[in-house]
Amino acid sequence: MEISNVKEETVVGIKELTDLVYLGEEYLNSFITLLLEETRADLLTSVVTLAHASSSEIKSVKQSKEYKLLKDFLYKIELQRGIENENDTQAYEPDVGDLIAITSVTPKCVDDLDQPERSYLVAYVESVKEREDHFKLLIPLSKPTLDI
Repeated sequence: MEISNVKEETVVGIKELTDLVYLGEEYLNSFITLLLEETRADLLTSVVTLAHASSSEIKSVKQSKEYKLLKDFLYKIELQRGIENENDTQAYEPDVGDLIAITSVTPKCVDDLDQPERSYLVAYVESVKEREDHFKLLIPLSKPTLDI
């Protein structure tokens, strides 16, 4: 009789653990919508202030050979340092973790990014190295070519 009680307790313990894991996943998943909404609100705030955003000219773009697995998707970009744009706003000084829009023009409003003949990429700044006259950025992109 004791053996059957042990088995029953073990099965109950596993069921409770399974329920706990399910509740844990459910708990974590409940934050996804909130996180997406917060990210959307932050991006919208950035887009609304686009006319006053800092910008810099790209000096060069090269594929990175640092990571073998993602080499086609990693790019080294050199940004000109210290040049103000037409709106007399400060030049962009990158930080790790920034989301940047890589465009062929300096946008003055959101509509400038929403043109069929103009493309842009949103990129994440993975690393930054400061040089005297420029910054070197390492950015992963979602597609293997940078055609801008």
